[in-house]
Amino acid sequence: MRAIRLLNLRRVRRQPVRAAIAVIAVAAGVALAVSIQVVSGSLSASFDRFSSSIAGPTPLRIVGATVRGGIDESVVAKVRATPDVAAAVPMVQAVAMAEDGRGRQLPVVALGVDCSVERIGDLGCNQALVSAATDLPPVVATSLLQRLGAGAALRTDVGRIPLVGLPTSPRLDRLNQGRAVVFALPAAQRQFLRPGALDVIYVQPRKGADLHAVRTRLEAVIGPQNGVLAAADPPAQVGIVTQVFIPLFSVISLFALGVGAVLVYNTLALSMEERRRQLAIVAAIGGSNRLVLGGTLVEAGVLGLVGGLLGAVGGIGIAHPVTASLNDFTQKGLGMPVDVHVGAASFVLGALLGAGLGMVAAIGPARRAMRMDVTAELSNRDLRAEAAPKARVRRIAIGLAVAVAGVTTCILAQRDGALHPWQAALSPLAFVVAAVAMLIVCGALAPVILGAVASRLRHPRATTRLGLANLVREPGRTGVMAVAIGTAVGLGFTLSTFNRSVRDGINQNVTSGNPQWVRVSTLEPNNTINIDSMVSPDLIAKVRAVPGVASVERGAGLISGHEVSKVIGVWGTEGFQENLPMLQGGYDRARYQAGEVYIGPALARDTGARVGDTVSVDTRLGATTVRVLGIWQNGDFGGRNIGMALPQIERIFGPQPTAELRVRPAAGVSAADLARRIRAAGLDPFLRVATPHELADQAATDIGQQLSSFWAIQRAMLLVAFVAVLSTLLLVGVQRRRELGLLAAVGMPPVDLARMVVAEAGAVAATGVGLGAATGTIMSSSIVALTVVLIGYKDPLSFDFLALPGAALVTVVVVLAAAAVPAWRTSRLEVVEALQYE
Repeated sequence: MRAIRLLNLRRVRRQPVRAAIAVIAVAAGVALAVSIQVVSGSLSASFDRFSSSIAGPTPLRIVGATVRGGIDESVVAKVRATPDVAAAVPMVQAVAMAEDGRGRQLPVVALGVDCSVERIGDLGCNQALVSAATDLPPVVATSLLQRLGAGAALRTDVGRIPLVGLPTSPRLDRLNQGRAVVFALPAAQRQFLRPGALDVIYVQPRKGADLHAVRTRLEAVIGPQNGVLAAADPPAQVGIVTQVFIPLFSVISLFALGVGAVLVYNTLALSMEERRRQLAIVAAIGGSNRLVLGGTLVEAGVLGLVGGLLGAVGGIGIAHPVTASLNDFTQKGLGMPVDVHVGAASFVLGALLGAGLGMVAAIGPARRAMRMDVTAELSNRDLRAEAAPKARVRRIAIGLAVAVAGVTTCILAQRDGALHPWQAALSPLAFVVAAVAMLIVCGALAPVILGAVASRLRHPRATTRLGLANLVREPGRTGVMAVAIGTAVGLGFTLSTFNRSVRDGINQNVTSGNPQWVRVSTLEPNNTINIDSMVSPDLIAKVRAVPGVASVERGAGLISGHEVSKVIGVWGTEGFQENLPMLQGGYDRARYQAGEVYIGPALARDTGARVGDTVSVDTRLGATTVRVLGIWQNGDFGGRNIGMALPQIERIFGPQPTAELRVRPAAGVSAADLARRIRAAGLDPFLRVATPHELADQAATDIGQQLSSFWAIQRAMLLVAFVAVLSTLLLVGVQRRRELGLLAAVGMPPVDLARMVVAEAGAVAATGVGLGAATGTIMSSSIVALTVVLIGYKDPLSFDFLALPGAALVTVVVVLAAAAVPAWRTSRLEVVEALQYE
């Protein structure tokens, strides 16, 4: 340990700049992984707070086969008759939109209760008023009414309820941060189309009863279509996040960890290369390979530990915009806001990941140091490892081969819609391997490119020639900077390309076929399936009466399943849509209207169902099976979806509120003209009217906003590039003091010394931008293919080459800014002191 302190840990203290590079590299890689943990913990903590505010002390709740109205009322009597059940509290628990008088909306929780709710919380319930009170007005949280002000109203599935003048309760201010409205149970069932149905039953066991035994008894009597959950168990809607967002974010986090590993590897390899003579002396006086390996791992582990803790702080910062993007979804799906919650687990995870990442990245440099020729090193023949052309060529060739293999695997894994489990397992791994391999290639290829450029320049300025020579002569440092710069550019190009591909895919799907129709709804097109503020029957009648309307087709959907991992989205219309590619089977209007269905690729993959098979769907009265007519390229609900005719949905699941209308124009009226007429009719202040092209733009913009959290990662990578260039050039300035002193002594003016440093930064920036563009091209191809597996949609690969100049310009400016301080310090060099430097 004393030797390790002298050889490794002391060196860390004496070379803080290099240590900072490694620490920042690890922190950048760890931050994203920690942010996922923080986001997941925040979702869980926010739900616990939300659930406890509604459920009170009840430790169990019963949920139904569907999120909306999934429990038959007859289940309440069975629950109350179960041994050791002290109370069963039935509820309607809807999400509705509250409106103010200024054209703004706020998702709130709308509860329907009877007086059994007094068993879990004192709300001042009057049973005489509640019984059969289908028209009793709701009670509003006092703070909610104050927040909404004049013109406050609540939109339900049957119309709008003015809230001003209704009874208020300050007790409700403690419920969901005051975003709450409480109805009598019969009134809620009427307002939110739950005839004879409930959303949840909260269960209070008798004092001293065995909770596990009570849960087992309940599961036996409520039917397999229903589920018994503990208070901390998340709702089924959370499955949409875990099925779509978390996998994609996890893949990007693995890529970021790979970036960190490559930067740490390059930094440690450079450090070991500079210590070759020192290590040779250690070996000559009896130092063992175990000492070299152990010391290197300890050094890397310490740097990784510090970087991991710093990355935990960064991950918490990244979690804020990510949580903000999820907040929109949770408010629409649950009426629940999400706040960032941070615990000790985040820092423990960061420390473990950082230390592990550093030690794994250090194994290669340490093993290479153990194989050195001691005699050659001591006789000054020590300029081999990083400068060896054969080693670099071999590394480039292997890296390119691995990258090509990874991209090819990604593309092959999404063929035929990725209907096989092996495709879903292999594709994310292939993406990460391809991305990391390209980063390794960037690091090895950068000095080769710069050497080729230097040899072909005619009459370059002395500062340019010297700068390029320095970059070629020290490939390790050049590789560190090139990887950092290339990652920032490549990730930005990849995100821009992914966003454009998604936009083109949405436009292609929405506008294909006959685009002569208009979408009319009271809700946005994305993530609003669970909001009970849909198109009322009165509003449907008004739309039908607008001049130029030929027909109106209702569309509705629901979420089936009470387990997070088995959520299925069900959607259908009164018409027949043929706008999505078919993976298997085909479109057949007659069979579709007769009850056969289309299923998404993830559902086909999970169940193994193919055309002609049947899939099981839970309904309020038990499971039913539907026959598969085809498998379509539909990524809604992460590809776990079923498309069936709306009459079939209502036969199976009961009456459904209308989520949207597809309005078709009469002869001689265009879709744009019809949209203008509906808007001009002033049917509702919150009515959303869109042609197919407008709908595609709205959906793409919404998804682009959801991708904003990924841009936070790209900006973090710009920071990494800044630190890598700044710290590397500062380090180089210190190590070249004698050389710089000689240049100054023979007549090079200070301004030219500074220009030489800036020339190095500019050359490596240009090289990094080019390599980043190449890396981004490969990553874009892979991630668009990966989307087929993780989400279910197949978007066209639309490279956003127009984004490259902007990304390149920003990156070059950042790099040159990072070079400013080293250049300034170089220009102020003291010649005499520099010539004496050893």
